[in-house]
Amino acid sequence: MIQRGQESLAAHRFQPALADCNKAEKLGGNLPEVGQLRAAVCNAITREQQDRQQEALRVAQAQQHIQDGWLSVGGRILEEAPTGDGRVDLVRQELAAARLKAEDAVAKAQQALQQGDVEEAMQIALAARIGQCKSGGAGDLLRQVRSQAVQRVRADLEQGRLDRASSFLQKLLPLGRDGTEVAELSDALAWCRQAAQHVLAGRPGAALPLLRKVKAV
Repeated sequence: MIQRGQESLAAHRFQPALADCNKAEKLGGNLPEVGQLRAAVCNAITREQQDRQQEALRVAQAQQHIQDGWLSVGGRILEEAPTGDGRVDLVRQELAAARLKAEDAVAKAQQALQQGDVEEAMQIALAARIGQCKSGGAGDLLRQVRSQAVQRVRADLEQGRLDRASSFLQKLLPLGRDGTEVAELSDALAWCRQAAQHVLAGRPGAALPLLRKVKAV
């Protein structure tokens, strides 16, 4: 009985191993070998439960990342998940659907850019949370959107349309701050407002250094 229980334990058949422990105890009493086998089986069951709990937590984290738009992060977690698990398979299907949706959004945003409608492209990217998805052409799209949006903000600054430049820049920020241009434009807007306040207060001399800094951006 003990030998068969040990074989069942090695094969991860824990319930048959426990059953053999009980039979061996009835036949031979509380032998040390029986106690050792029972302890080993109980420890193996505990470890398996802990592993399952950790795996369930990782899958839940992957699903949350996918729902938040972080498809690459969720995908990397799922790569380490076991196959043949029903919940894992469902989350993998969810990831595949999310990637298709992101690819469709990238294509629509690209079309908007080609038509010169950078604001529409930004709205599509924001709605699809493309800012968190760096694969499937999303990274290239974001760089193009930021480039065209920065050009538009610069043009508004040069024309003195600060409110419009500020509004457009706020729409751009959720798509990421890669590079220095977005940060520089944010600073330039702040300097423009400060310069305007100095002028309104009758201190045009104090505005000049700020305007020089804006010109250098």
